[in-house]
Amino acid sequence: MFEKTYAVENFLCHRNNHLSTRNIAFLMSDIMELNANSYGASAAYHQARNLAWVLTDYEFDIFALPKARSDIIVGTLPYSFKKYFGYRKYQIRDNENTVYLHGRGKFVLIDTVTKKLVQPSETLLNMFTDARREATSLSISKYKPRKEHKLYVVETKVFEAYIDINNHMNNAQYVALAHDFLEKDLVNEAAIKHIKVHYRQEALYNTKLTFAYYREPEGIYVEIRSSSGLHAYVLFHLKDMS
Repeated sequence: MFEKTYAVENFLCHRNNHLSTRNIAFLMSDIMELNANSYGASAAYHQARNLAWVLTDYEFDIFALPKARSDIIVGTLPYSFKKYFGYRKYQIRDNENTVYLHGRGKFVLIDTVTKKLVQPSETLLNMFTDARREATSLSISKYKPRKEHKLYVVETKVFEAYIDINNHMNNAQYVALAHDFLEKDLVNEAAIKHIKVHYRQEALYNTKLTFAYYREPEGIYVEIRSSSGLHAYVLFHLKDMS
């Protein structure tokens, strides 16, 4: 597994003095980019060939959250490729091998000009030397929301600060904003045991978004929409805190 040590600085933390769940996806994005660069398969490499790996799903199993001012080791591994899809594993641990998080990601390769799915070439696959080549995939769960108990809706728009090098809202921002708009007394940060994110379509600069919050048996479900339809949903799966 490709790994890097990060300091859990105060600005990454929740007021409870632990890493905030809003920042997990940013760490995953960073380690993934560093890992891809190490193979020579950077974003620039793909852009020069009108290609991009588009994230469709994230899942994070959270066992605990590291404390502020501690060091953590964030790792990733390109697990396998199957047809148009690529799968990644993620992990956060400390130097004593205490594991804080396991994660999974699913990506699809697209042609950025035609917007069609592309099966990766042998040349591209060979660059990811650590990945499995057989047609295996990681288990990515599906979620069908009940949406019986609507809590509230937050309206916002895509600001310039949310835009990444692909000229759309960075994937980690969906998780961060869904977390930011959680009402203070709705969720105990320590109760979040699992985060599931499914991405449907990109959001561009100035797109007006609505974040609709629902209480589900599993936790808090957040649906992110614009006038063009569903962009993503985030499920904060909660521990039984009773």
